[in-house]
Amino acid sequence: LGTYQSEVGRTSCFVCGGNLVTKRSGAVTFQECETKVQCSPGHYYNTSTHRCIRCPMGTFQGEFGQNYCVSCPGNTTTDFDGSTNIMQCKNRQCGGELGDF
Repeated sequence: LGTYQSEVGRTSCFVCGGNLVTKRSGAVTFQECETKVQCSPGHYYNTSTHRCIRCPMGTFQGEFGQNYCVSCPGNTTTDFDGSTNIMQCKNRQCGGELGDF
């Protein structure tokens, strides 16, 4: 627990770091590493600084206690950092919200 491996055939695992743990053995992504700090939606837990950081522009996080932000799909971005929902991702060219095309 506390490690993951995303590459098939590897014999060693990556450490989650920052005192993060995994719910189960056999974790395959960093996203399966869980934080002990419950950061608010729109934030992620930074394992280097041990702090909750706002998700940067172009990303969002809708859940509590995550260690990553989700990238906006395709050619979309957000107007601000700390976004909490995919609906805040907007088309870069026309400024319309995702789904309003």
